[in-house]
Amino acid sequence: MIRVLIVEDDFRVAEINRKMTEKVQGYSVVGIVSTGGGALQFVQEKPVDLILLDVFLPDMAGIEVLKEVRKLELPVDFILVTAAHDSKTIQEALRYGIVDYLIKPIDMERYHQALRMYRDQRVTFQKETALDQTKIDSVRMGGGGGSDRGANSSFLPKGISSPTLKKVLEAVQMYQPVPFTLDQMAAFMSISKITAHRYLEFLFRTGVLGKEYRYNKVGRPTALYFPKVRQDNR
Repeated sequence: MIRVLIVEDDFRVAEINRKMTEKVQGYSVVGIVSTGGGALQFVQEKPVDLILLDVFLPDMAGIEVLKEVRKLELPVDFILVTAAHDSKTIQEALRYGIVDYLIKPIDMERYHQALRMYRDQRVTFQKETALDQTKIDSVRMGGGGGSDRGANSSFLPKGISSPTLKKVLEAVQMYQPVPFTLDQMAAFMSISKITAHRYLEFLFRTGVLGKEYRYNKVGRPTALYFPKVRQDNR
């Protein structure tokens, strides 16, 4: 079971989150605390795998809780569940390695999707002693590394299929030069621009691809995509 600590100062929201969490197979809520200090004490006394963390707490900011747990070097992951949606907070949370960021009011399906993605990641790490690039990309998107009709398909939104996504990932890794445009990838894969746009945007939203814009003299700017890992290493 994945042991979850909920850090939320509104007891009604905390109870809703507990019920939503335990509806997902493989999860058990082992504690609910309403303060950052309570969270820090809890994780040092009891084993926790995942913290569902609010940013706005009565004694300290959730981001500070995240930082303090990282200093303790505990094997704990975080999903932020908060009304905070400013870019500074989100960027800072991402720098400290959060698994996901959910903005209140939470959509239940999106909440369950985040938990399924995290569960599938853990399954992959438990099964595999080493990962190739395809499996790393799958893990970064929350896939379980299983068959196309297995765990991977459980988190995919409507309109995104595992077989096509796998082909797009392979094409992205093969295509040169980078960055590339939507039109270039559509032509390379012999698929429609609409389909290419749907999959490239999905990969951008899940962090596999980066995106920048080339501004033209007339008309709309052109979106340029690039593999995020490759870009980060340039």
